[in-house]
Amino acid sequence: MLEAKSNSAREVTAQAISSLVTISQNCREVKRDDKSVLNLVQLLDPSPQNTAKKYVVSCLASLSSSKKCKKLMISYGAIGYLKKLSEMDIPGAKKLLERLERGKLRSLFSRK
Repeated sequence: MLEAKSNSAREVTAQAISSLVTISQNCREVKRDDKSVLNLVQLLDPSPQNTAKKYVVSCLASLSSSKKCKKLMISYGAIGYLKKLSEMDIPGAKKLLERLERGKLRSLFSRK
């Protein structure tokens, strides 16, 4: 459903996932599938037609406690999207961006 063509279908799906990931078992299921993280990151598109971005930010914030998911988000380009979304004052985008960048900085220092 995250790959649907219509914006309303993607928004409803993102809204459902954001409420489902509050339960740890559902969160684990989403974390297991790498494609779900990719689809969620793609929905961070800052275009005005994309109405699902506020729900997607909350989904990814829930998933960001996992080191694996953080790495996937960074590799799929979430930081670029989140910078634009934080400029647009989307709730939670700035906090998620800081969380992803902080992990990135720590990994740079630990690579010695």
